Amino acid sequence: MKPDVKRILTKLSEEQQKQSLQKIEKIELARKPAVILKDAQKLDDQINKQKNKIDKVWSTYKRAWGEWQQFLEQINKKATDLRYNDLNQTMKQLEDLGVDSRQVPELERAANLLNRALNQIDGLKDLYGKPQ
Repeated sequence: MKPDVKRILTKLSEEQQKQSLQKIEKIELARKPAVILKDAQKLDDQINKQKNKIDKVWSTYKRAWGEWQQFLEQINKKATDLRYNDLNQTMKQLEDLGVDSRQVPELERAANLLNRALNQIDGLKDLYGKPQ
């Protein structure tokens, strides 16, 4: 080989070694893969922990919402029956007997309470959103 070619190849080889050493130094300065994996696992664990919390709360909300809707249905039926069947029937019987139902304070208070209850029930039906 000619000395110039040999010198060029030697120089090239030295340059490649120098670049390799620089890469090794960079690797030594970077974070270790095991540390990155450990940190990533911590993040994944934190996400899963919070997701499990919200899943638990969501399940509780869905169950409570169903119970709430059943309660409102039942109480609405009871209040409606009491207001429009029992109360009206009693007022009609009093009227048939010639008694003004407004002279019976309990009936007027009951009518007011039942009207208020029915209005509240209507407002409460849409108070909380239906879970999807």
